[in-house]
Amino acid sequence: MLDYHNEWLLPAEHRFPLPETTTGRIWLEIGCGNGHFLAAMLRLHPEISWVALEYKRKRVLKTLEKLKKLGEPAVTLIYGDFFTLAPKKLPPQAFERILLNFPDPWPKKRHAKKRLVGPSTLPWLYDLLLPGGMLCVATDAPDFAAQILDLLEADPRFVNLHPPYRRERPEFPGTLYLERWQRERRELHFFDYRKETLPLPK
Repeated sequence: MLDYHNEWLLPAEHRFPLPETTTGRIWLEIGCGNGHFLAAMLRLHPEISWVALEYKRKRVLKTLEKLKKLGEPAVTLIYGDFFTLAPKKLPPQAFERILLNFPDPWPKKRHAKKRLVGPSTLPWLYDLLLPGGMLCVATDAPDFAAQILDLLEADPRFVNLHPPYRRERPEFPGTLYLERWQRERRELHFFDYRKETLPLPK
């Protein structure tokens, strides 16, 4: 069942529900854009339920249009900001996989804190994943790719499954940005990190 929420119309303490699932598999897409990738994934893998976040209203509306054409997909679509949603409003250890497909790389140094993978957001991403869950990030920005590598390679809670990164991701459908960057022959970086559950200190 398609479930839509506007974060800014709800109380600050509101916690968002997870979509219905018959398989226990729920994925999170942060920055779903116009819904191009999400709709394609729902067609390919109807057994997976989704939570999808998007910050820009026009993109949310386009995503809604695509999802409604699919009938009653198991999707919770949230119009909101990851930086306020992740710490308190999304359930911990809920997601088998988290995907960030070409998020804004915020190339200027003074804007680096806005990147969706950074020192402030990594604890949130870790907490949202199930044990053994995967964090998958795609970017065309070399500086952002270097930051991802530096940050996650230094964190023993994550294991890089394809070091240092992949140049293609054939198991997933394309995104609008992916198609654009491929036409421009940009170097692409696909990261896949598994969440490790470390033993408690004795």
